Amino acid sequence: MIRRSNKFECHTIDDQIKWIDNIKKKFQTKNIIFHTSSVKMTTFNGKKCTMYNKLPTISPDFIYLDGPARFSAKGFERGWTTNFSDGMPMAADILTIEHFLNPGTLIVTDGRTANARFLKTNFQRNWLYCHDENFDQHFFELSERPLGIYNYKYLKFSLGKQYFTRLNKKKSYRIFHD
Repeated sequence: MIRRSNKFECHTIDDQIKWIDNIKKKFQTKNIIFHTSSVKMTTFNGKKCTMYNKLPTISPDFIYLDGPARFSAKGFERGWTTNFSDGMPMAADILTIEHFLNPGTLIVTDGRTANARFLKTNFQRNWLYCHDENFDQHFFELSERPLGIYNYKYLKFSLGKQYFTRLNKKKSYRIFHD
């Protein structure tokens, strides 16, 4: 039994409705749930960054980070903003939900090298990291023991035995049996 309330759904969040409308016009979006939120300047662990004001209440197993744009942030944090021509996008939303993510979660950033480095520096759990310079993408995989039998079954279903083989090379852990 796999306990997932949103099986095979794709959730996306954007602050610009025009991009959401553009996708809806071009593609069938049956299993895509669109969320909108404004973006603010704020801090995470004392470092300036941006965050959406509202995140969907979901437990994602795949996160593709390609927004928000640096010009999206509203306001200033002690006089600073990303909303200028030399600014860089610096989203911290993933960091705020890190401890709710399940082992096996995969994060891919599309470019955004400074943002990927910010995530890497601030993550607190055991993430495998890879930067593919040819495609300018960064990959993070949450590489931890299963949380319990249901998470084990989900990992076995979605990622296969290779996930456990990689874990086993790092250190021993209890394998759940079906």
